[in-house]
Amino acid sequence: MIRSTLTLATVATLLLAAAPTAQTVTVDYDDGALATPPDFGYPFYTPGAGSLGQTVRVQYRCPPSFASLPSQPMLCTRVGLQLSGSGTYERFELRAGVSTVTALTSVWAQNLPDQRLQQDLGGRPLSYGPTSQWVTFDLAHPFVFTPGQSVVVDLTTKIQSVGQFLGTALTTNPTERLIESDYQDLPVGPAPRADGGLKFRLEMEPLGALAAFGDGCPGLGGFTPELTATGTAVVGAAGFAIDLGNARPQTISAFLLGTARGVGASTPLPQSFGGGCALWMQPDLFTATVFSGGSVPGGGTGNVPIAVPNDPALAGAVLFAQWAQVDDRAGNVLGVTFSNAGVFSIL
Repeated sequence: MIRSTLTLATVATLLLAAAPTAQTVTVDYDDGALATPPDFGYPFYTPGAGSLGQTVRVQYRCPPSFASLPSQPMLCTRVGLQLSGSGTYERFELRAGVSTVTALTSVWAQNLPDQRLQQDLGGRPLSYGPTSQWVTFDLAHPFVFTPGQSVVVDLTTKIQSVGQFLGTALTTNPTERLIESDYQDLPVGPAPRADGGLKFRLEMEPLGALAAFGDGCPGLGGFTPELTATGTAVVGAAGFAIDLGNARPQTISAFLLGTARGVGASTPLPQSFGGGCALWMQPDLFTATVFSGGSVPGGGTGNVPIAVPNDPALAGAVLFAQWAQVDDRAGNVLGVTFSNAGVFSIL
C-alpha cells in the first residue's frame, strides 16, 4: 500500500482526527416504546379548521437530569422521531443542539442558540409505513453534548397536502415544550407548556470516533470504495489515520476533508453525479491525493495518517471526510467513484 504522509501547516489542515467504528449510544426521550397504533401529535399536523394554511413550530427540551443521557461528553450525529404514515410538507425544518437554559423560555433562539438547519425536508414526500417506527435524520451540524447540558430539538412544519400527514408517537409523561400552531417566523413564541409532546431519539458517538454516513458507489468489478479509520483522535497525539479500502488499485484517489454536511457553499448536498455516486460533504479544508495500492479489483487501499497538534482549541472540533477515486467504470460522466462519508470530533 502506498501512503501519503501529510505535513499540516495551517490551523485548517490541523483539524483532523479519526477512530475505529463508533459505539453508538441511543437516548430515547422520554421512552423507547413504539406506539401501536401511533398517536397523532404536533407538529406534523395542526388541528382544527384551516390547518392546511398554518405553520407549526415546536421546541422540546431533554433536561440534563434525564437518566439515559451519557455520563461523558459525546458527539450527537443523528436525531430520530417516531413516525408512521405519509405526507408532503411545504415546510419541514429540523434544528437541534445543546442549551444551558434550565427551563424553556418563550424565545426560540434563547432555548436553542445554534439555529442552523440540521435537515430541510420541505417539498419532499415522506413515507414511513403504516405502523410506528423510529426514523433517524443525519445532522448537518453534529454537536458535542457535555453532561449538565440540555438538548433541545426544534421542528417547524407546514403540511402541503390535505388529508396526508405523518403519525407521531406522543410522550407518555408531561413534557416541557414551546409550541406555536400558527407560527409567523417571529423570534418570540407563546408561554412554554408542560403537557404531551413528541418522542425523540438522540444517537451519540464517542468523541474521537468515526461515524459513517451516506453511501458509496461502485466502480471496476462492482466494488464500492469504503472509508474507515484507524486510531483515536486526541489533541496532541498521533497514531490515527483515515483509510480507504475495497477500492480500485493503482489509481488516483482524493481524500476530502471539510466542516459541513447537508448544505454546500453553492450547491445543496449530497450532490449527485449519477450512477449512485454522490458528494456527501463540503471539502472546504483540505484535499490530499493518494495513489492507491493493491493489485486486484476491490483490493485497492489508501491511507492518510495525520497527527493532531497539541492545541486545546482543537478539542471538540467536528469534521467530515470522504474519498473520491478515478475510475472509468463508474456510472457517471466524471469517471469518478465515491466512498461513503464519515463525521468525527477531536477528543
